[in-house]
Amino acid sequence: MMKTPKRLFFINVYNLMENHAFVKFCPKKVKKGMFGRVEYVLGGVKGGFIFSMDEIYHGILRGNSEHPKSHEKLFSESDPRIRFSLQNIDERIHFALNSPNHSTLYEYHKDAINEELRIAAELYCNSNKILFISGKKNKGIFPKFMKIFVSDFATDGDTHSLLESVRKYLRMDTFRLRELNNMLEREKANDEEVTVLFKNNLSSPQKNMLRSIISSVKLSPNSPLRQVIRSLTPWAPDLTWDCKGWVEENIEHSLIRESSKSTLMTSSDGHSVSSNSIGGVPLNWI
Repeated sequence: MMKTPKRLFFINVYNLMENHAFVKFCPKKVKKGMFGRVEYVLGGVKGGFIFSMDEIYHGILRGNSEHPKSHEKLFSESDPRIRFSLQNIDERIHFALNSPNHSTLYEYHKDAINEELRIAAELYCNSNKILFISGKKNKGIFPKFMKIFVSDFATDGDTHSLLESVRKYLRMDTFRLRELNNMLEREKANDEEVTVLFKNNLSSPQKNMLRSIISSVKLSPNSPLRQVIRSLTPWAPDLTWDCKGWVEENIEHSLIRESSKSTLMTSSDGHSVSSNSIGGVPLNWI
C-alpha cells in the first residue's frame, strides 16, 4: 500500500467505498450514517487496518482534521493509522470526493493525479447550477460542503475568501470568471460588497412545504426579499440563510409562472393591457 502515493490511493478507495455503498443500499437511505458505518479492511485481513469513509476523508485526506459534526479528530496520537494522515490538505480532494454522479467510478492515476484533480475541480465548478456566480445580482452561491470545509479553501476561514479561492477553477467558463473578477473589482473600488451564500440540501417534504408557503404568501409592493424570507420562518423554522438562494429562486419562478398566466389585464375602458406586475409587485422586485 505504501508504494502508491497515499493521496492517490485513499481517494480511489474512498470513491470505491461510496460507489459500493450506493450499489449495496438504496440511494435514498445510503447517506444516513453511511460515512461512519461503511468500512474496508486495508492491508490484508491479518495485520490490516479497518477504515470507515469518515476516517479516510477526515483522518487521512484532511490530515486528521476535526470532524465537522463531532469537532473531534478521528485518530488519536496513539492510533497506528495516524501514520497514513497527509501532512498538507489539498482542497481539490473535496471536488473529487463530492461528485454528484455516483453511477460512474473514476480512477485517479499516479502519473496524472495533479492534472486530474485540477480537471475535477474545474468540471465541478463549471456548472452555474452548482456554483452560482451573478454579476447582475452581485453574489455567489456555493455548494454547502464549501462552507463546512471553508478552512480547507481559505486559510483565514472567512467564507468571503471563497470568491478568491474559486477563481482558478473557472478557467473553462470565461464569462463567469469575468463576472467574478468584475464583482471583486467593484467591491474593492466602490466598497460594493459581494454577497456569499450557500446551498442547503433541503428534504423533499421541506421543499414542498416551502413551495406551498411561497405560492400563498401575500407580497406587498416593493417588498425586499429579506423581509419576505423572514416572513416564512414562522411556518418553516428550519429555514436558514443557507437556503436563501433556493428560496429566492423559487419565489422568482413563482412570480414568472403567475406572470405567464396573467400577461394580459383588462383596463377600465375595456382594452387589454400588458401587466408588468403581480398583485402590485413589480416582476423585477428581486
